[in-house]
Amino acid sequence: MVLVSERVIQDFAPLCGCTAAVRLSVLQNPDCEWDDVPSLPSAAYPLLRSHFKPSTSSLHTVIDSSDNVTTKFLIKLQLR
Repeated sequence: MVLVSERVIQDFAPLCGCTAAVRLSVLQNPDCEWDDVPSLPSAAYPLLRSHFKPSTSSLHTVIDSSDNVTTKFLIKLQLR
């Protein structure tokens, strides 16, 4: 079991809901920088720059819905 502190949850809150934009940008341009990823909340950019490298991101898991309408991606980001 992994316990996550309230502070960590607050720190990474700007990244909630951003994985699709991050995934698409990194897959389309593996050499991109975080500022090249469009439409993220402004608070997400400094957080991404300080903790993660886009070029080390990889697709970890793909899960299709039972009706094949949606797909969930688990993206593995390497810590700096």
